[in-house]
Amino acid sequence: MSLQQHHQDYYPAQSSTPLYLVCDQITSPANLGSIFRSADAFGVHHIYLYRMSEELLQSKRLRRTSRSTDTKIEYRHVEDLDELRTILDERNVTPIALELTHSSKSLATFDALSDKSVALIVGNENFGICESVLTLTRLHFHIDMYGQNSSMNVAVAASIAMYHIRKQQLQNSDSQ
Repeated sequence: MSLQQHHQDYYPAQSSTPLYLVCDQITSPANLGSIFRSADAFGVHHIYLYRMSEELLQSKRLRRTSRSTDTKIEYRHVEDLDELRTILDERNVTPIALELTHSSKSLATFDALSDKSVALIVGNENFGICESVLTLTRLHFHIDMYGQNSSMNVAVAASIAMYHIRKQQLQNSDSQ
């Protein structure tokens, strides 16, 4: 008997609270593929691809890395900041930026309400979230780091943040 559980026998916890993801100018197919895969794992409802190349989604590398989750999660290209703002307003979400800024707080201090939808915003591999997208929210969070480096891979950072947000939502819904 194998100690490892078969994927088809695993039934993960479910959350009815929508979680959205906004990706600002991601350029690496491997990063975007990893983001799709993690987004599926954490039950993201929709991904908004802000100012991204359509060709990026045709990449074989993205498909391999995502393990076909790019075909399971709804996504939409958005080219205009006002359109993105309207989408978030219509969804009645709390947008939060995952970016080290002068006003950012530790992600560990973020406390999601179980019934409030969140839109996590992550940025470009080299430049982070652009200034115009940062204006969509005053809620800026960073991941505490303990080594010498001041940043981490966007796909890894997005995964950590999605995990934290979803965990908060599930814990808060259990306590109600």
